[in-house]
Amino acid sequence: MRDLFFKDISLKILAFLLSLSIWFFATIDRSYVLTRRFLLSFPELPPGKVVSYQSTDFVDVLLEGKGRDFLALGEKGLTYRISLKEIKTGRERIKFSPEDLGLSERVRVLGFKPEAVEVEIDDLVAKRVPVKVPRQGVMGEGFFLTECEVLDTVLLSGPKGEMGFINFLYTESLSLKGIKQSQEKELKVLSPGGRGFFIRPERVRVRLKVEPETIVTIEGIPVKTDRPVKILPREAKITISGPPSFLREIKREEIKVFIPMRGLKPGRYSLPAQILLPPGILFKKCEPERFEVEIRG
Repeated sequence: MRDLFFKDISLKILAFLLSLSIWFFATIDRSYVLTRRFLLSFPELPPGKVVSYQSTDFVDVLLEGKGRDFLALGEKGLTYRISLKEIKTGRERIKFSPEDLGLSERVRVLGFKPEAVEVEIDDLVAKRVPVKVPRQGVMGEGFFLTECEVLDTVLLSGPKGEMGFINFLYTESLSLKGIKQSQEKELKVLSPGGRGFFIRPERVRVRLKVEPETIVTIEGIPVKTDRPVKILPREAKITISGPPSFLREIKREEIKVFIPMRGLKPGRYSLPAQILLPPGILFKKCEPERFEVEIRG
């Protein structure tokens, strides 16, 4: 059987290739009606103008032609270029035209879906805007992020009618996972959404200042309540943690030790205190954990 298969193998291959060629040429010479999707592009605009709105990004074109013509046309990367060099500020409806496609004369355009595109033209203006850095994740244990500074200034260009509503931009989220030392990172600036916006530069440098956790204990913090009562002891010892730069600036009066009394009847109680701290400072321990309170009738 093996010998029979390989007998006159060269002639068999030649016959197969000949059959394949006949099939191929018959296929590309046949007529077809196909739909191709074109991306809309506006390469020519009057100076200082921008497209702030367009009703569609694509147009589906129904075409008739031979296989060889569709083979040359391809399926991807098709672009319908519309010149707007004579257009004025405002909204305009532009009807699609077969002549604008620049296709071979052998390809016939049967129709467009949709038949037209609506565009809004606005003045192009620019301004410098601050950039905010959103954060996600958790710092390395025992470390604090105390500064996150954007080092580059960003110039935003866009439609005049929308620029007044934009006061700042965001970068992509900064991952804090596992960060344990000061460093610089480069982040992408995100577009505000909509059409016709241009950002320069597209990426900015961000400086991160990281400090190790420091633990301190502060004694003699007065215990306060919302009504006259007898408390023992009258002062608390509070242990807190945070970055050294924050702890150096903290004042004793910024630490609040408070015991709420609302709803309690006269009598003796053993109550924990609520601890209020400035932002960036973490609570570790209160001594004592509970206070003896006497409410008199």
